[in-house]
Order: sequence, then structure tokens, then C-alpha cells
Amino acid sequence: MSRAVQIGFGKVDITPELEQHEVYGLGYWSNRRMLFTGVRDRLHVRAAAVGEGSDLCFIISVDAIYDSFDFGKRACQQIAIEHNVSADRVFITCTHSHSTPMTGLNNHDPQGDDAYGLFVSGRIVESARVAAASREEGELVRMSAAVEDVICNRRRVLKSGNVAEMFDDIDMADVMDPGPVNRTMTLLKAYASDGRFLGAFCHFGIHLVCVQATELISSDCMGRAIQRIEQEDKGGVVLHLNGACGDINPVAIGGEDDLESIARRLYKALGELMGAKGQPLEPGRVQTWREDVSVARRDTRSVGTLSEIQNRLQKEVASYSGRDPHLGPGFELLETSEERHVAEMPEQFDISCHAIRFGGLLLVGIGGEIFTVFGNRLIDSWRAMTVLPVGITHGWAGYLPPSEAFEQGGYEVCTARWCPIRPGESERLFLLVEARVRAIIGD
Repeated sequence: MSRAVQIGFGKVDITPELEQHEVYGLGYWSNRRMLFTGVRDRLHVRAAAVGEGSDLCFIISVDAIYDSFDFGKRACQQIAIEHNVSADRVFITCTHSHSTPMTGLNNHDPQGDDAYGLFVSGRIVESARVAAASREEGELVRMSAAVEDVICNRRRVLKSGNVAEMFDDIDMADVMDPGPVNRTMTLLKAYASDGRFLGAFCHFGIHLVCVQATELISSDCMGRAIQRIEQEDKGGVVLHLNGACGDINPVAIGGEDDLESIARRLYKALGELMGAKGQPLEPGRVQTWREDVSVARRDTRSVGTLSEIQNRLQKEVASYSGRDPHLGPGFELLETSEERHVAEMPEQFDISCHAIRFGGLLLVGIGGEIFTVFGNRLIDSWRAMTVLPVGITHGWAGYLPPSEAFEQGGYEVCTARWCPIRPGESERLFLLVEARVRAIIGD
């Protein structure tokens, strides 16, 4: 059986010119809006065009925390029209770097037009155009390995039954369960028929938070590691498909030293996989499924009650002298404002789900932050295939935690726009996804 496939890659810079675009990123807690004034690492959109004719599909990775600008929807429509494919053949995901432009989170909506969103949308379309034009006959090869000393589960369960908060100083003797971690990095490399390296997909689940809440733009540790690999491989493009990372952090967080330390470890792991001999991936007919799945929002206090609390806290904030952004009435006001945002949501909201199968490869994209337990469950459902769960795909509905996480507590399950889903709904969502995909591709 021939393993040949038509495949091409494109890479386009999406770093905002700060003298032209006023862009904001994520600040800390009650001060969540951070104006970017410089660039630490440049941002890119990377695309792969796979197949031809009716089997043509696009896989696109954007250096963004999530699509708060609606650039994905606009780009998807334009790519579908330009290349005469259906929208379910265009798979757009974000890398989830927390040092990238965003809008609309935590009651901080920048004023003005959507210049940066329109800019990124156009660049996504251009990356797909470059990828399609560069297609040539090649072969996909798969290899994977465990990457040590890079990630950990940030929701460590203490002997008390509660979850340690991210900023707590934890004695590991008090930890009852360090939590699940999938340390597998999977690389799918594309080679031309003459042996040239064309590009690759790198699947690895990691919250890109080595640096955040600073005035410098960055694609974080994975973006930096990939840039170095691309520079070495003379034009090859490497897409990062971020896996189940809702509860996964890098082991070092804080500043430039931590960023560089983790980037070097990821670069080393990527380099070892690039040099390894892999298993050829069998191509096949493209099969797709895409659906907006309706889920229930969680219960909250009434909007009236929350409004009264907000009014009281705003008065207290004015006279508060403390400086810790994680304590005091300012933090309480943030939590109350977030709960009110959820209270004002409709009782049902949609989460985008998208699956693309190409022979022995299955991508399952979810428009939220997948917890490790659900990512592992999807991988285990089709052991004969290479299954890659991908978060932050075609939207962002916040964290998607299992029911027990709500009982344990912690930041990820606060009643906030980063977790508006009702307990138990994540389980229902992933059961439905598995059933829908199984109905299309079989066992």
C-alpha cells in the first residue's frame, strides 16, 4: 500500500507592530489587563495542507491564548471558499500562550476597532495559501517519547482532600495525589519523496505560562523551542498542537530564566525525536465531524444579589490599603464579577468539537481546556490509531474539569467565565464526542 500523501506547510508572522496596534494581554487577578510594550518572542501562525481534491484539509496552529478576536471563524470561512472545501476541513487551534494579545476577559474590553483580529485572520488565510501552494508528494512518519522534568499536574490533592492553590508553598509530604500527567510528546514528520524534511506536527500538552502578566509578548517555552528547531532545519515548519493541558503546568514559572530553562528541555526533546527513526503513518480517506455541543452552565447566585455585593465591595476597594492582588476586597470583587458574568449567561451554551481522521491519524479538537483524564480517555479509545486530543480549537469555553475537581476546589473550578460549565457536563461532553467519532470512523 502506498504511503504517499500530498502535504505542504506555511508559516506567517503575526507579531503585532506595537506602534500600529494597541494590544493587551493577561494581567494578574484583579488587574487582568496588561498593555504590551515589547516583544520577548515573536508570534506565528503555522499551517499544513494535507491531501488533494475532495480530501484536502487544513490544520492550523495560532500563537494565541485563545481566539478572543473571532479571527478563526472569519479565516475558516475564507479558506473554505478560496480552496473549495467544506468548513469541517479547516481545523484551527491556538497554542494557549498566556503572553499573547487577547480581549474581553475579566471585564476589561479594550476600546477601539478590531485591527489586530482582522490582521491575524488575514495572516491565517495567507498561511493556508502558502501551505496549499507548497504541497508535494511525501510521507508522514510518527515517533513519540516521554519528556521528563518539564510538566506537572498543578492540581495536587492534599491529604485534607483539597487541592493546593497554584501560589501555595507546598510540602510534598502533605500531597496525597500528585495528579495524572501525560508526558508523551508525539511528532509527526513529513518527508518529501527525495528525503527532504518538509515539516511536522508536535503534540504535547502544556500550559504555556512560563511567563505571563508581563508587558512583553511571547510564544512561551514551546514557541521558543520550535523556533530553534525550525531555524536548524532550513525552512521546515513545526506546528504545536496543544494537548490536554487544563491541569498541566511547566515545572518552572516566573521569568526569563524559567522560560529559557523549560524551552531548552523542550528543544532537547524535540531534537531527539527529530533524529529518531519513526513508524510510517498509513494515509487514507479523510473523514470529518464537527458539531457545536450544547452544555449546561453552572448554578449561581442571582444577578441582583451579586450586584449588591459588587456595590459594597467597590466601596471597600476604595479604602483598602493592601497590595496583594490575591487577597482583600479587590480579589473578592473579581470573584463576584466573574460569578455575575456566569449568572448572565444563557442556561445552555455551546462548545465546538471537531474531529479529522486521515488514515491512521485522528485529531480531536475541543473548544476548551481539556483535563488530562479526558485526553487519556480519548487516546485509549482508539489504540490502533494515533489519537491527538487538541484543546482550544475553534473557540474557548474555559476549563472542562471532571466532577471530582469541583468537590476538591481550586482556581480552575471557580464560578467564573474560565469555568462556566456545570459539574458532570464535561463527562457528558466527552462521552458524546467519543460516540459521534466512533459512529463515523468505527472502532
